[in-house]
Formats: sequence, C-alpha cells, structure tokens
Amino acid sequence: MPSENGAWKLTAKAKPYLDSNLVRRLKLFVEKTVPERGNSLIGRVYREFPYFASRSEVITRVIPDATERRNLLKKTPDMKGQLLATIGYEGDSIDGYLDRQIRNGIRLLCDVRRNPLSRKTGFSKNQLAAYCDRIGIAYRHLPELGIPGHRRRELNSKADYDALFAEYEAEDLPEAGDSIQELGRLLSEYSRIALACFEKEPESCHRHCVAEEMERKLKSCPTPVHI
Repeated sequence: MPSENGAWKLTAKAKPYLDSNLVRRLKLFVEKTVPERGNSLIGRVYREFPYFASRSEVITRVIPDATERRNLLKKTPDMKGQLLATIGYEGDSIDGYLDRQIRNGIRLLCDVRRNPLSRKTGFSKNQLAAYCDRIGIAYRHLPELGIPGHRRRELNSKADYDALFAEYEAEDLPEAGDSIQELGRLLSEYSRIALACFEKEPESCHRHCVAEEMERKLKSCPTPVHI
C-alpha cells in the first residue's frame, strides 16, 4: 500500500502471506519500476522486451529517435515466412493467449470450434474477435470444421479421443475439402495463421487433424507447429 509520502511498502498484515523470495522480488520490482510513469515506463519495457514494440501504435512518441527505433525493431523475433500454427486456450488467460500469438507473429486466428462460446472471459467469438482486432490480428470462424458437442461427450481416455479423431478424419474431413482449400487460401494471404480451439494439448483436440489434413492436401504447406 502507498504510505503518506506516496512510496509503496509491504504492510505487516500482508507479510505472513508472502514467502521471503516473493518479498525480495516485489521489493526489486518496486525499486526499479514504480519511480517511472507513462512514456518513460513504456520505453523501458520496449527496450528490455523488444517484441512488445513490434505492433506498437505509440512507439514514435515513446521512442522519438528514429535510429533507436530501427535498431530496437531489428531485435524483434523473425516473423518472415509462412507459419501454420495451432493454439488452445485451456488453462490460459486472454492476455497470455494473445501474447503467444504476438510472439509467433500470428496474423490470422482461425477458430475451428463448432460453437465458439466459452464461460471463460474473452474466449467467446465476439469477444475474441474484438481482442484480436485490437492487436492487429484478423479473426475468422470456420464452424464447418468443428465437431458437434454431442460427439465430444464421454471422452475419458486416450482410446476415446483416438476413436473420435479417427471418425472425424474418416467422415468429416473428406466432406470439408472446400474449407481446407479456404484455409490454404488464407495461409497464402496472411502468411502466418493459427488454428484455434479449446484443449491445451493438440493431441486432445481435433485441430491437429485439421492441420495434418492441410499438410497432406495443400501444396507447399508448412509443417504444423503447436504454440
């Protein structure tokens, strides 16, 4: 809490809930960060973590020197070349989820859920599309590539998942040729796309089936990467 002079300090009430290592880290954070505000703080974040500056709309204000800006942006990860990624949001926050996309240079999020609704804040269709738009990532919903909810019930073992995906690959994907071709067109247009669904592990999600079908059917399709 802030003291009378505006400085921050740990109260006696809070200390029992914090281990010594966390107390040390909090003190270090306060000492390094709290004195800075506004553009100064943003500038330091950009200099220490350049990828945050890669899509910044305020970088010219925060770092006015053009030479420094160019040198800084050279330090961002290489986002050239095509990328076919898959991503799940299970166990993640919307901030962490968007961060993974930025770190991998994703330009289009392709939602392959049949019903893009979630009780988790930020992950229903309209919310997710709006969040992506704010950071310059396009959003496309492809419900025809989803699996109906009733077929996802009673998945209690790896064998259950294997049977579900075998059925999906045998019955659904052969009927989804137009959607696979559309994904190929989107990959060509946006260069770096991610297939999005819920499950954290791709092996537990049909998105890995879609990605592998793209690799089989589309010429020059990159090997899928799970982020």
